[in-house]
Amino acid sequence: WGGGLYESDLFYDLCDEYGIMIWQDFAFAITMLPNDPEFMNSIRQEAADNITRLRNHPSIVLWCGNNETEMIWDYMVKRFFGLKTEDSGNDVLTNLLKLIPVTPVKKETTDKILQAYDDLFYKLLPEEVKAYDHNDRPYRSSSPSGGWKQPANANSGDMHYYIAYAGAPFEAYYTSHSRFYSEHGFQSFPDFNTVKKFTSSEDWNYLSPIMQHHQRAMGGNQVLDKYMKMYYRYPKDFENYLYVSQVMQADVMKIAFETHRHSRPYTMGTLYWQLNDVWPVASWSSMDYLNHWKALHYQVKRSFANVLVEPEYYRDTLKVYLVSDSLKGFKANAAVRILNFTGKELKKINVPVNMEANASKLLLEKTKNELLSGIDTASSLCLVNLVQGKKILSTNICYFAAAKNQNLPMVNISRKITPSATGYIIELQSNAFARDVYLSIDQEGFFSDNYFNLLPGEKKIITFIPKEKTDDFDKALKVLSLVDSY
Repeated sequence: WGGGLYESDLFYDLCDEYGIMIWQDFAFAITMLPNDPEFMNSIRQEAADNITRLRNHPSIVLWCGNNETEMIWDYMVKRFFGLKTEDSGNDVLTNLLKLIPVTPVKKETTDKILQAYDDLFYKLLPEEVKAYDHNDRPYRSSSPSGGWKQPANANSGDMHYYIAYAGAPFEAYYTSHSRFYSEHGFQSFPDFNTVKKFTSSEDWNYLSPIMQHHQRAMGGNQVLDKYMKMYYRYPKDFENYLYVSQVMQADVMKIAFETHRHSRPYTMGTLYWQLNDVWPVASWSSMDYLNHWKALHYQVKRSFANVLVEPEYYRDTLKVYLVSDSLKGFKANAAVRILNFTGKELKKINVPVNMEANASKLLLEKTKNELLSGIDTASSLCLVNLVQGKKILSTNICYFAAAKNQNLPMVNISRKITPSATGYIIELQSNAFARDVYLSIDQEGFFSDNYFNLLPGEKKIITFIPKEKTDDFDKALKVLSLVDSY
């Protein structure tokens, strides 16, 4: 979501050029509005001006009246006023709403508020879209919404979904349902190099006043700490605390993205909140204020690959899905392997694949008793490779235990660094399974991959493009994995 504004011409030109589709909100969000003639005339002029300016951009695919105003009315304001509310099908939201107090209010007051909403979002704006946009683009009154004057729900329209607000576990994503997740996310801190730009060493604690100030959500640092204790072993110092927060954000959003993708055709869209930051802050972003890619941004790249094989272990059952956005079908083989953390193969299942175009398919389903009998689940993982001839089309991993319960081995990650025309080529290899390998250096530049898993004996090649080359790159480069954060 772009922040309730109409972007510059350059923005739309670039979206046209690169094929980026725009869901264009009018500039209203999260508040009820008046409907006096002067205000309505102002909005009519605003709408006409912006529709006329933007209508010839093919990147714009939908007009939307507002962001979250309808949701605020249906599930919060109405609850606050003690009025009847509908079941959204969103357990997280339902639990949150139980905390809202009830205040008696006159019916004429609520009628007036609702009439103003109808006048603006169900009459004025759709009339302006019809009058000025000759490309017949669809109009929606609000996001999220179940449709024309229908509250947001899991059966139609779109949903905004934030598990952290209600204290739900990561696994809530496995059982939530929506046709289109138009906004959802989970927070993390920026990396240490960014945090050092606005802190001194005495601030290096997640509860310090400076770290609390640089937090986008009220009580957000405490929420992150709560989830970190739920799923991870507590980091040994502040720098590792920041690193684990990013691993955590990527882990939960991996569940979200890949569950949403394999749930097609019921779920046909997932837009995460958010891309970037307007200041150095703990937030839901996948790129921080200095444009450093967080672990989440690397995970986005993996989870939205054109062809994705996805193992999922939930409620003592392993399921392996295949999702393809390719417009052509193909044949391949899915090699499902259970490995321990030293790389020993404990079990292997080959699944022949005849994949349809543009589809999702369940390839394998096995219970814990069928698959993992006699296997130490705290010291093993499931690796799935989708192979076509000698080519690996997709590879993915899932675990059988939360990170805090895993017996991750101490690892020795060897490195070989070769200067290149644009920077450095880094070749890594580990003697045992290394989870969430993180490369960092106290200088500006870009790693082609980061926060990745490294299997025993596997060679991983990464490029680093610095703003400026340094003579002691090898010495300055830090390489660690999750086990090093304890």
